[in-house]
Amino acid sequence: MKSLYKVSGVMAVVILLTTVGFFIGLQNPEKTVVAETKKVSNIKVQTVQVKRSVSDRQHNSAKQPSGYYQMFYDRALPTPKIDQDIRVGIVPHHLLVGRYIASAFNGMSSKKIKRVVLISPDHFARGKTRVSATVHPWETPFGKLLPDTKYIESLVNHAGVYIDPEPFDGEHGISGLVPFVKKSFPNAKIVPIVVRDDLSEDGEQRLARALGNIDDKTIIIGSFDFSHYVPHNAAEFHDATSQTVLELLDHETARRLDIDSQPGLAIVLRAAKRLNAPHWNQVLHASSASLSENHDTKENTSYFAGYFTSGPIPWHDKITMHFFGDMMFDRGVRNLMEKHGNDYVFQNVERFMMGSDVVIGNLEGAITTNKSIAGNLSPLLFTFDPSVAATMKKFGITDVSLANNHSRNFGQDGLDQTKHYLTKEGIRYFGDQINEENISYWTEVRGTKIGWVGFSAFGGKQNDVIDEIRRLRNEVDVLVVMPHWGAEYKLVHGRSQTRLAHTFIDSGADMVIGAHPHVIQPMEIYKGKPIFYSLGNFVFDQYFSKDVTVGLSVGVEWEHNKMKLRLFVLQNNQGEIDLATPEKRDEILKRISKTSIVSPEVSTQIRSGVIHLEKE
Repeated sequence: MKSLYKVSGVMAVVILLTTVGFFIGLQNPEKTVVAETKKVSNIKVQTVQVKRSVSDRQHNSAKQPSGYYQMFYDRALPTPKIDQDIRVGIVPHHLLVGRYIASAFNGMSSKKIKRVVLISPDHFARGKTRVSATVHPWETPFGKLLPDTKYIESLVNHAGVYIDPEPFDGEHGISGLVPFVKKSFPNAKIVPIVVRDDLSEDGEQRLARALGNIDDKTIIIGSFDFSHYVPHNAAEFHDATSQTVLELLDHETARRLDIDSQPGLAIVLRAAKRLNAPHWNQVLHASSASLSENHDTKENTSYFAGYFTSGPIPWHDKITMHFFGDMMFDRGVRNLMEKHGNDYVFQNVERFMMGSDVVIGNLEGAITTNKSIAGNLSPLLFTFDPSVAATMKKFGITDVSLANNHSRNFGQDGLDQTKHYLTKEGIRYFGDQINEENISYWTEVRGTKIGWVGFSAFGGKQNDVIDEIRRLRNEVDVLVVMPHWGAEYKLVHGRSQTRLAHTFIDSGADMVIGAHPHVIQPMEIYKGKPIFYSLGNFVFDQYFSKDVTVGLSVGVEWEHNKMKLRLFVLQNNQGEIDLATPEKRDEILKRISKTSIVSPEVSTQIRSGVIHLEKE
């Protein structure tokens, strides 16, 4: 994740350079005149000691032609009037949306504010420690912006912050915004903070506790850009989770978001809660793709802007789930991972797999310490190296189905080892090849209970699974059944699958997500509820036809009275998995729309990649 954010930071700067003429001013090379960086635990008091005038060194805001930042204010949109005091704000730092940044700052602007705490990602991980601050002033087009050295000193002594000016030279999350700070808060001093991705939860809490004690003449502003480098449909799916996190101050889920600083946002949310400012007032949600109307580009960034004030938290039960197809890490996949490293199969979809409350796939085999025997004599007996569990966790997978014809390839011992390694990494599991063990379970996301039922068509005991669906229906808010069924490599599902799917829904399921055929099969809307007969392959070493090299993933935005389904087509190019090209995506979605059992309206929505359903 750390390396990904470094790349994200670099690409963000490139985008700024090419789209808005953004460039970073050269810094004064004079010697830094602050106390040596030390661990707070090793000293009784650490004092910021400025040996010469603070003006001996200064940071420069993003250099732009004369009048550039004023142009943003001249073109700013009207901002809704907020009656309560604004204690915490969030704004983008991508100057492509400079007029919207100015709009957000106009809504916060105040002459009574004496201190602005500006929190940004440490995009390039240049800080010597996890949380850095600087005590040098900033030169901006609207005048010099001075640091609040006394408050910075208190954060050094009590909140795990360290004085280190180096990461601020070229950090666009700060340098791009200091002109807005100076313009909108003319009487304020600044407390600039950059946060590295590897900040621990303890460090996050420590800083949030300190910031949660600010007075009413201080405002905290988070400088964050959200979803990065995925097309518009995927960004909108990620942003659905981000929207909920902002509205519900869910600092725990902030660590799963597609954002350039997960710990930075968590700090801001924790501080807002401590300041009794839980009400999110949103003034902007957009993306570079939506603004340019180029929805297929991956050079895309999402933006949120708004303020936290006193007031109620709007209750809702919205959750997001991302479903993937068959995952098999033996045979050719194991060879690729041994050659290139475990990350190889997921490296192109790392961002895409982020940003959801739960991420689920069908684990097509056992995780054991046994040697692989999936050669010519035993090509269908799969075992995965124990390190695979950690890899799945790293790339965001939270849950797996074991209801398939390979989970017991190495017997009961292999199944037990699988559960051990999954549990060790915090990955939940359900289902069984013979429909006996752990057929179901439920989990909870922000108070919403999700029930999971696995079914293997090769294990018998169908009535037991149906009884489990009926039992669980009364205990959960949303119920998902994941069957392993059907004929391999058939592009159309069979009648037995249809009968079972209808029975599952009649028994209480809210959706059915199928696996096993290794190709994408049609979908159906039955009694207003979705059935995906097969998502096809996700991670597999099958390349013998074009149909087995494409798979479907389904992003679900669920609320108690409606669902939004987002369809994504994935391409497997000899083990390198990525989102399909727009042409391939359109081809596959058109095929699904023609063969699925849906209304003409839903058929059109399938081709668009977004399906809207409401309870009948």
